[in-house]
Amino acid sequence: MPIVAELVKNLREQRFHFGANVMLFGVQHIMAQTLGLTSALRSLGIAPENIALCGKPYSTHGGTVEALRRDGVMTVTARRYRCDRLQSDQQIEDLNALSEAFLQRRQLVGDSIVLVLDDGGHALTRFNQLTTSPYRIAGVEQTASGFWQPGFREVPFPVVDVGASACKRLLEPDLIVDAAMARALNAIEGRTKGLRLGIIGLGYLGTALASRLEAEGAELSVFDRRPSPMKRFKRHAAESIHSVFDRSDVIFGCAGLDVTAGLFDECNLRGLTTRQRTLISLSSGDDEFFSLKSALLSNGNYASGTYEVDDIPDICGDLWGSSFRILRNGFPVNFDNSAESVPLEHIQGTVAALVIAICQTYKYAMTIGDRPNIGRVMLDVRAQRWLFKRWRWVVPHGEGGPPSTPDVTSIVRYSSLRTRPKSRNYSDHFARWTSEKPHFEHGRK
Repeated sequence: MPIVAELVKNLREQRFHFGANVMLFGVQHIMAQTLGLTSALRSLGIAPENIALCGKPYSTHGGTVEALRRDGVMTVTARRYRCDRLQSDQQIEDLNALSEAFLQRRQLVGDSIVLVLDDGGHALTRFNQLTTSPYRIAGVEQTASGFWQPGFREVPFPVVDVGASACKRLLEPDLIVDAAMARALNAIEGRTKGLRLGIIGLGYLGTALASRLEAEGAELSVFDRRPSPMKRFKRHAAESIHSVFDRSDVIFGCAGLDVTAGLFDECNLRGLTTRQRTLISLSSGDDEFFSLKSALLSNGNYASGTYEVDDIPDICGDLWGSSFRILRNGFPVNFDNSAESVPLEHIQGTVAALVIAICQTYKYAMTIGDRPNIGRVMLDVRAQRWLFKRWRWVVPHGEGGPPSTPDVTSIVRYSSLRTRPKSRNYSDHFARWTSEKPHFEHGRK
């Protein structure tokens, strides 16, 4: 991951270094890119024994867990997965176990600075519950769903919103769509032509997927509860989730929550057209179709089973006169148990964004007496522009070439939909080497 290596080199040359009392607690998809992240943080001074990472219940790669442990990182063993329980409930159980070990280590460290890295909100809200007295703490959240957690409003420290950053919103979706579609196509006989496709949720990932399928001429139905993204796909807009299900052979869930919770009354009242439907979750959680999955489980032979991650089954069954198949996992594992969700060359920009955010978070935690930015704050704008210039060359792009790098004003505009625009200047960690000056990128000026 050369972009991450360059970032670390620049920070070290500027004499940036985490203190010996810095600890990191968090949730990640424990996959190959996690090793790159922890390696970068170790190079910048965080001791591996001060890092505790919890994987998602359905995306914890066993080989990566063992590699982290050999390096001295605290983590939990890949659990046996229960299909009849919300993955978020299983996630919290794992976090509870990990937090006990982490807090024991924190007593040894003494006057610690705690950085919380999250992917879904559970680590942030869980660690807030453990905070019985003020101490130096700040957080990073890399996905929109983390801010929807009921307890997030009570988090009393600043949280850098990586998911809202311009570099992630503009460059990452196509990477995810490419990787997810490659895996999903294996499950739908390698084709989308001739199939009716539905998308529920038009965030940055759902929008990228809808744009891709629309360009390919797919027969498409989309739904989002917000009117703004629906206007973009007016020709394909469905009036409800039930309508998407009724029209579609394959349904992609991109909402980050259970989209089938309110489906039953409408289906019991209005029924569904008879057909075979394949359901594919592309969110970072695996609860996208949980209510429907629970109904199918009650009629099948899965409910009492627990499974190793490698053996989680598809959930299949009949309901409302139709046949359903819910593919075995949400993205990023997406059905093949590999250690890479996206090729490391491509996903390295996400890893670099997390390193930047953790450095930024460190400054927040160092200034516990001055907390003007409690709540969501923006990923450093100068560092975003530096990252965009490098990442744009390695993401897949068509004949038109890579996307152009936005100016600072555009980065602020793209990044401020959820975060505070006034919080755009954060730290001197990035000042010198992110300044505007001529430079060469991957052989191009």
